[in-house]
Amino acid sequence: MTTSPGRLQAVTILAVLTLRMALRERLARAMALMIALSWAATWFLASLLVSDETGPQAAMLGFLLRLGSVFLTMVTVTFSLTRDLQNRGLELLLALPYPRGAIWLGKGVGFAMIASLLALLDALALMPLAPPGQALLWGVAINAELWLMATLAMLLTLALRQAPLALTMTAALYLLGRSMHSLLLIARQSAEMATEHWSAALARHLLTLISWLLPDLERFTVTDWLLHHGGSLPALGPIFAETLLYLALLMAVGHLELRRRAF
Repeated sequence: MTTSPGRLQAVTILAVLTLRMALRERLARAMALMIALSWAATWFLASLLVSDETGPQAAMLGFLLRLGSVFLTMVTVTFSLTRDLQNRGLELLLALPYPRGAIWLGKGVGFAMIASLLALLDALALMPLAPPGQALLWGVAINAELWLMATLAMLLTLALRQAPLALTMTAALYLLGRSMHSLLLIARQSAEMATEHWSAALARHLLTLISWLLPDLERFTVTDWLLHHGGSLPALGPIFAETLLYLALLMAVGHLELRRRAF
């Protein structure tokens, strides 16, 4: 009788395979191109500024790196998992003597490793313009942000099974999480007006409810850390606490969806 491999062994094997397959598909080139384009755009915009201070340049580079990294992570996860669903690669994995939870966790760890590699490259790219300590703190924060987006993209891809729709939904939720503070501020200013319509009040309450459900992404990668060097280790505590909470929730929902699906 064949002995089933241990859960830890299954997770490790699947994580490494996920990372290797992504790197084989020119992910490393895409990472290098994204960083090079971000640097080129920063250099061009910096040439238009009168000041020679590196703070604004670091802030611009950080903004471009964050957008590029989030987009690259979402695309990598979405299309990689969609390919596994279409060519029955995930079905073959489920036929192996691995628990479904270990398979899902292994894929998640593999995508998390990709996100961590991207976050490390981002931090190194920022070091010429920002203090190394601040660049590393920013890199740790964006690492947590990329973990969340990778896991969300996994869940939506598994549930929707259509790469364009899953990618659109992931991007929409990311933009909503990033702009929630601004939307709530506008809604509260509207509430202070004596002529607030019932529809505006309903929208304000709806936004408040959504803000309780979404992670507070605006505090993950703070531009002030690169601009005024205001980052600190204690600031990472709430970020990682929120990250672990949402990661556990998303992975649990994804595991239930995987168990429910009949492949």
